[in-house]
Amino acid sequence: MKRSLIGLLVVVVLSIVAIAVFGATSAINLYFPATDKATVTTPRHYIVGEVDTLRVMFLELTQAIQKSETLEVNSYHLNDDFVRIVKKMFDKNLLITNFTLTIQPKDPGKKPVILNTQCKAADRVDLRKFTQLPEFLKIYEKALADTAISTMKFEVSGLQGRMIDLTQARRREKMGRIFVFRIDLAPGRNDYVIRAMAAGWRIIEEKTVSFNYKPSFDANIEDIDNFTANNFHTGESEKVCAECHRMQPNAYEIGSTTAVTRMCYPCHAWETVGKSVHPPLTDWTCFYCHSASTPKVPGYPVSKARNSAETCFECHSDLKDLVDKAKVKHAPFEGGECMSCHTTHSSSQLSLLITDVNKLCLSCHEPKYAKDHPVMKHPLSGVRDPNNTKRELSCISCHNPHATENAKLFTKAASMSQLCQECHKK
Repeated sequence: MKRSLIGLLVVVVLSIVAIAVFGATSAINLYFPATDKATVTTPRHYIVGEVDTLRVMFLELTQAIQKSETLEVNSYHLNDDFVRIVKKMFDKNLLITNFTLTIQPKDPGKKPVILNTQCKAADRVDLRKFTQLPEFLKIYEKALADTAISTMKFEVSGLQGRMIDLTQARRREKMGRIFVFRIDLAPGRNDYVIRAMAAGWRIIEEKTVSFNYKPSFDANIEDIDNFTANNFHTGESEKVCAECHRMQPNAYEIGSTTAVTRMCYPCHAWETVGKSVHPPLTDWTCFYCHSASTPKVPGYPVSKARNSAETCFECHSDLKDLVDKAKVKHAPFEGGECMSCHTTHSSSQLSLLITDVNKLCLSCHEPKYAKDHPVMKHPLSGVRDPNNTKRELSCISCHNPHATENAKLFTKAASMSQLCQECHKK
């Protein structure tokens, strides 16, 4: 009887210890952002925290995404076009949860045919697994068998994610409990889910982190209740990094590009990747525009004197001459609002544009210009620019985004008829 009581006591004690160690503490502790609902003004950020490596084997960051594409069916190329669109829609590391294909017959009297297949997120179905599923193969065969098709509409839902394998020895040695996710934000609300998982993808804990990205070029994005401004380079946010890294540059380092490279490059190197990169960034002359942080003014701010068109004109003197002398000027350019359209570091677009040309223009101009402009069925994108075959046709194929001598900011012509003849030689 005495042994039974001792054995029971040991089990109880071990249970209490297990609860204390494994149940009472969070598997994921977030350092940055400091809030789970952050408002930010730049598209590139980090999510930083620590994880309980005793319990967690894998850490995953996912974002729910939806895409749709419409294919105008050409029976001669249907097979190739079908495959091309499916590959295009399924980004790297996309886990598929839903795929729908709506087939519109050429005969208007017939109803559309809707083909659908769903997957569980826990099954972790990527593009390779998905295209081998019997359900998808049936959809594929059905789509190609019917020759009386007008259009196909593809719709995909899934989770775009990245995984950290916490069991790797090199990773443990280098990072320990700390994890870092890099994220690129789209304008507006961006919701992410961090999942801590044990063996067999068993989820131990989930945390939701939301960002409201408000770029300067899009005035339509509104504040969201309970979202607060968040800046990494503050005394409180930097504390965890300051244990290993010196966060404040001294006077010598502010003036030395070599020292700036050592301080800024490890975290900001990804800013140097893109179709276009601002030369001051590749030279690492960060403190030409940024000021050193102080307790009263955190965040390495850009002074008002540097945050203006006059700073841009120091290098872009040709644009200074244009804004002074041109007859017709684009309002943001004339007002010195360079950063309404351009980023100061790097961009996935040409000319350091914040986003795609047409999307940027339509953020201010009426949506009607997205269709049948300047005449019915005239393409606005998706084809080569006849005057510059290295780029697609877009708003700037016809209009100068800065200033010009011509009406309506036409690039080369004084009138509409002359502009048309630039491509349609008569």
